[in-house]
Amino acid sequence: MKNEVINFLNTNRDEKNSSFSSKLIKDQSVILGVKLPILLKFAKAHVEDIEDILRIDDDNIFEIKMIKLFTISELKDVERYKAHFNYSVGLITNWSLCDSFIMHSKIIRKDKKYFFQKSKELINENDEFSKRIGFIILLGYYVSDDYVDEVFKIIKSSKTSGYYSEMALAWLVSVLYVKYPDKTKKYLSDSKIDKSILKMIIRKIKDSYRVSESDKDWLKKIEN
Repeated sequence: MKNEVINFLNTNRDEKNSSFSSKLIKDQSVILGVKLPILLKFAKAHVEDIEDILRIDDDNIFEIKMIKLFTISELKDVERYKAHFNYSVGLITNWSLCDSFIMHSKIIRKDKKYFFQKSKELINENDEFSKRIGFIILLGYYVSDDYVDEVFKIIKSSKTSGYYSEMALAWLVSVLYVKYPDKTKKYLSDSKIDKSILKMIIRKIKDSYRVSESDKDWLKKIEN
């Protein structure tokens, strides 16, 4: 299996995309520049080979980690997915691995109670990307009427650790603002948010075309 994966990557590597991606993804991994849809297609075709894929030991290559994560995300049995989840967390060393894996893990919806608890545990970790994974899980699957109040409780009590967890929190709050503006305004007004993180949050909210000009004016006031 390892030889098949390496041959596949070498066939699809793209030097131009490698250079571009390396600037965006701040990581020590080797980036070959294989495009994500190509990696996802390979993973979907090799889900049954998952154990062989996970045994490949070249985790210094970005695309190998992404293939592993995509393959896990394509599992159809939620218990099997859960059995591989902690291993997945250990593979994630940058925002691209994190966001691609979690957003493709639609299987999370099959046991939302379990993964809600898992997101809280990850956010309470000291590791920057563990926290990001937790925030992205909330963003992807829990911005809903059933969970919104609990999500606000989590973010009010959470402590970020590093730029990428802070940006994930900002992204989460911006999504909450669009869907639950009144609740989010209360959070922004009442909570003691670090000024640098508040600026990130406001910038992300302003980026949304679904935020009115009057709301943007309100955001300017609380930013200053």
